[in-house]
Amino acid sequence: MDDVFLSIHLIPGSRKNQIIGYTADGKLKVKVTAPALEGKANQALLKYLSKILLAPISGLYIKQGEKSHHKVIGIRNITSEAINQLLLRQINQNQG
Repeated sequence: MDDVFLSIHLIPGSRKNQIIGYTADGKLKVKVTAPALEGKANQALLKYLSKILLAPISGLYIKQGEKSHHKVIGIRNITSEAINQLLLRQINQNQG
């Protein structure tokens, strides 16, 4: 199974961790409480996504954008269909 990649727009220093939808150019908008300091927001993002995607944190990695708000996250051993379903469920919960 090939890795699946997610384009993310990360918003660090928020009041809570949450997925808030998609940007106009199709990036997943994710808020995390951790500050953009010493990689803390990146680690918070990976931890939050692993929880949402029911995947071990060791299966997620930052492919691009280590020091940017725009990131590409790689996810091992999951299908894009499963990711889409889990993300949609989380977005719906956050909006409800």
